Formats: sequence, structure tokens, C-alpha cells
Amino acid sequence: MKKLIFLLAAILLLPSISFSADEGKPYVASAAPDGKEHITITGGSYFFRPDNIVVRVNVPVELKVVAEPSWLITHDFVLKAPGVDIKTSISTVPKVFEFTPTRTGDYKFYCDKRFLFFESHRARGMEGTLR
Repeated sequence: MKKLIFLLAAILLLPSISFSADEGKPYVASAAPDGKEHITITGGSYFFRPDNIVVRVNVPVELKVVAEPSWLITHDFVLKAPGVDIKTSISTVPKVFEFTPTRTGDYKFYCDKRFLFFESHRARGMEGTLR
């Protein structure tokens, strides 16, 4: 019985641990030959990587959102900015969005999932900033 309780506790706590060497370090997008800034955001156990993204105003952005494989926890991606309104579930199959930033500012993207009595994924650190 003790082994079962330990196993269940490990399963519940393991996803809350995340390690990211790039956490907080700005990712500066640069234009590709097609004239767009290409960005891939990966979501996982309560993180987005990169979580601090710098884009240019009036330059088209192709944003790809993908999740790390997980059999237990699902996540979504929310971004609301001038001219951008994205809310989608994420999976290992990338979803692609295109938009052109029209104003400068700091715009949060996050996961708004929440499981029962636990903190929301956003409150546990699953958010980032698009500037």
C-alpha cells in the first residue's frame, strides 16, 4: 500500500517540475527569406519555451505551437493582442497561426487549463510574453 501511495504521489508531482536553460532569456525573431518571422513555441509540463519572444511591428509572424508528448496532462495556448485572438488546445501535431503585430507592447500568452482544486497552469508558471 505504501508503494502505491508513493507511486501516485510521484505521478502527481513529477509534471510540476520543469527545467529550462532558456527560461526568461529573450528570443528575438528574425525575418526569413519569405519576409515572415518564424517562431515555434513548445508547451510542456507547466512551461512554454521560449517564454520571452521579441517580434517587430508590421512584420508578419508565423507562429507554430506544439506540445511535448504527454499521456496525462493537456494544455492549451491563449494569446490576445491587437489583431490577434488565439485560443487553441495544443498537441504533438503543430498548429500554425499567422498574424502581423500592429502595436508595440507586452502581450501575455498562457495556458488557462486548471485541474479540480489545483492552481491553474498559468499560476504554476505556464505563461510567456510576446513583445
